[in-house]
Amino acid sequence: MSHLAEVTTAEPTSVRATARPIRSFPFSAWAPEEGLICHFTLAPDTGILLRAHTGDGSRTLFRMDVTAQRAD
Repeated sequence: MSHLAEVTTAEPTSVRATARPIRSFPFSAWAPEEGLICHFTLAPDTGILLRAHTGDGSRTLFRMDVTAQRAD
């Protein structure tokens, strides 16, 4: 478990943040190490999350891409 820290705008539709572990949570063994960089890309017209990417510099640890959107 972690929360985002040092959140900055990289571009008009992109946000960058570092992850800070929450070590006091019961599942703290799952907390990421400090220093991970999280990138989020949003759709400019809707603000919907299109991509999330987390890495520790040279390695990608997590990546999620939205491949479709559906209006209910």
